[in-house]
Amino acid sequence: MCVIIQLKPNFTPTYEKIKNAVLNNRDGWGLVVKDRGRLSVRRECPEKGNDPDVIYQALLDGVSQERFLHVRFNTVGKTNLDNCHPFTVMNDGKGKARIEFMHNGTIHKYKPGQSLTDWSDSRNYAYTFMFNLLNKFKGENGLGDYHDPFFSTLIGDTFGNMNRGLLISSKFNPLRLGNWSTIVDGGDSFFASNDDYFRTAMSGRDRYTPAKTVSSGSSSSPPSSRVQSDSSVAKEATTGNKEVISKLADINLKKRPARVLVTQDFQHLMSWGKECPLDDLDDEDLSYFVYTTKKEWEQFMISDVDASSALLEYIFVRFHNLVEEFKNADDERFKAVEKHEKATNAMQVMAFNVGEKNGKIAELEKTIANLRAEIVELEKSKAA
Repeated sequence: MCVIIQLKPNFTPTYEKIKNAVLNNRDGWGLVVKDRGRLSVRRECPEKGNDPDVIYQALLDGVSQERFLHVRFNTVGKTNLDNCHPFTVMNDGKGKARIEFMHNGTIHKYKPGQSLTDWSDSRNYAYTFMFNLLNKFKGENGLGDYHDPFFSTLIGDTFGNMNRGLLISSKFNPLRLGNWSTIVDGGDSFFASNDDYFRTAMSGRDRYTPAKTVSSGSSSSPPSSRVQSDSSVAKEATTGNKEVISKLADINLKKRPARVLVTQDFQHLMSWGKECPLDDLDDEDLSYFVYTTKKEWEQFMISDVDASSALLEYIFVRFHNLVEEFKNADDERFKAVEKHEKATNAMQVMAFNVGEKNGKIAELEKTIANLRAEIVELEKSKAA
């Protein structure tokens, strides 16, 4: 889960957008403000969870500068201040060469071992890889030049659809890693590493009542209201391009369920659903995919047909592109099999032709041998 937001000077999204992101990511937050080549960092891990009012006010306080916000949803490591983003991956102590790193996703190969169970994968990646790389890497514009083309080669394929990152430098322009989204808000826009909180109204994972209402300029100010927890199932379902909101607590909130079921046909769900291994997915996808087993699906469909229908529609609308990927993979496999069969048939024909030719050659060789024997006999009789 988690989300990173990059804001340009003199613009702050509406309160509702920030509130929605904060209430779904309650495990600490961090803010970097860049002011005339200097970075100031604020990190907090409130015992009762992130407060959208506090975070929104922090954004307003630095409105004249570039701001970079990270709100955390803990999936790896402890919920504490040390695991809150950003992580300082370069600092000359003078403020002239400082780089902060934020991450959204799960870098599985950097999940800490037994000796670092308190650490998050992001923290481990920041200090064991990114720190060492940036403090040694010298690009065209000097040490820590992450805009140098060779830098992307060094970090490899870590960032993409499932992992997004952000490097913030006192010296260089920020660098977004992976696939980010541009969120339009009124007449302006901002960058977000995770667009789901801004496309739909998602319920927070905890019950929370804002202590006060915050307003600023053109930003909308919502009335104080209680946010419903994920323990309920929203049965609202829409079709077409609209998002379908559907929450299922007893499946969606499981720590590490068995697999995600992606269907190609609702009516034949049980007979020909396709499964995607968890190894290829991030913990953050717990809020988008429904991780479940076939047995759990059967039980759920029997117990609540309406909710299961809404949930299936949610998956189908939200992840039609993933289903297409499965279909394309099937097509590629079919083409490969077809190509293999054609090659096999061609080889069999060639083998038959070669065998036939070999047989004719053997007959010719036998005929030649017989002729040679006759010639020898003729020469013997002539000599006598």
